[in-house]
Amino acid sequence: MRLLSIAMLVAICCQLFSQTYEDEFKTRANLIIRYTAEIYPRGNNGDCPSGCKGDLSDFGKYNYPKILAAYTYYSADDSTQAQKMKARLDVYATKPSFHFNNLALPRLLHTFPNAPGVKENQVEFIKRVFERTDSYNAWTTEGTENHVNMSRLPGYLFAQFALENYPDSFPLAQQRLNEMKEWIEYYSKRAFETGTGEWNSTTYGAYNILPWINIYDFAQDDTVKSMARAILDYYACELAVHYSQALTGGPDMRGNQNTQSFKGICSLPGMAMVWQQPFCHQHQQHRQW
Repeated sequence: MRLLSIAMLVAICCQLFSQTYEDEFKTRANLIIRYTAEIYPRGNNGDCPSGCKGDLSDFGKYNYPKILAAYTYYSADDSTQAQKMKARLDVYATKPSFHFNNLALPRLLHTFPNAPGVKENQVEFIKRVFERTDSYNAWTTEGTENHVNMSRLPGYLFAQFALENYPDSFPLAQQRLNEMKEWIEYYSKRAFETGTGEWNSTTYGAYNILPWINIYDFAQDDTVKSMARAILDYYACELAVHYSQALTGGPDMRGNQNTQSFKGICSLPGMAMVWQQPFCHQHQQHRQW
């Protein structure tokens, strides 16, 4: 009876902790969503900022997070924001796919399929992906670890979306879906056997994690979803070991010094803050950006 009482007490405490963590996580996440929708990128927030015409291939790094945040924070029904975001999406519907552009597009397609700029361009977005056959394609792309993750994992979701919505227009969708499932299984095993290459990169670490979050959220295959969850658990352990209070606990590869990371210049410390740190209660002054 005493053991049962202790077990019940532990269970209640865990449940309370879980609820508190979830609430605090949402607070931290909403803070970043609001910042991205209203301000980000700093000094590059006009109707047609640098790269909006597609002249910068890396601009997808800034463009799609802005669109996602705007449609989340203001909603896709906000006519003023919708007009601005549609203008950005219309540009990228005409441009070749690229890993930074591929990263957030699956989340837009699955979360806001009827939003202005998304609904009208669905086929064109998918077409840009399937027609690319060089080293930047979404199926066999090579490069640094984040390039591969930002291309092949979206490739799985693009194939899934095409197969579900436009099977006649993209006859290779099923083949690509099968190929990427095999690669996801290979990668998810190898990560646990050998580790990841950019685990301590404050700049690029988050770009390895984000595509796996998309796979976990939107993959319809339960096996693929479970593999994504395993990888995300692995990344969570890496972050817990390497970061404390959003600061790195060791050397940084392909990133910036701690003082720069803490200011939010790099991606991975920001993700570590949202994922793990009770940031909003301890550092109220950082709400005033």
